[in-house]
Amino acid sequence: MPTIGIASRNPVKSAAIRSAFEKLFPSDTFETQMIDVPSGVSDQPMSDSETRQGAENRLKAVRCQLPDCDYWGAIEGGIDEGPQGMFALAWLMVASPEDYGEAKTATFPLPPRLAQMVRDGTELGLACDELFGQSDTKRGQGAIGLISHGLIDRQAYYEHAALMAILPLRNTQMFRLS
Repeated sequence: MPTIGIASRNPVKSAAIRSAFEKLFPSDTFETQMIDVPSGVSDQPMSDSETRQGAENRLKAVRCQLPDCDYWGAIEGGIDEGPQGMFALAWLMVASPEDYGEAKTATFPLPPRLAQMVRDGTELGLACDELFGQSDTKRGQGAIGLISHGLIDRQAYYEHAALMAILPLRNTQMFRLS
């Protein structure tokens, strides 16, 4: 049974990565090993590039700490601000011993009050808890679930990008240069 080392103990992130692998490799049943590893970036990444760097750092760390896995996956959520406001996003990275893939989720706008809380230094998940009167949002529906009134499931949000990230591992003949 193939094993996926996941750079988080967050059940939503783990389920998204596992489900994506199971969809792209339907004849396999996957086991997961979850471990918390540092991102090496801010607790709340404040740019697309910092968020991507956090995912890359987590992927490297999980590969080092769980070297016997068949695959590895990492997710880093962050925000990016531009002229149109503040947007949330996540980067997903996966690897096998020979191959690598990455993808970014869709971005979505944060309401002004929530964005201001993040600008003032509150991590997005904690700001959601405070603003929406929730608890441990980042281990459940997350900002996307709250803002969309449950129409967009956080696991599905991550899983879509995970599917895209896994494509080079599923289609090695298309993605390898040699």
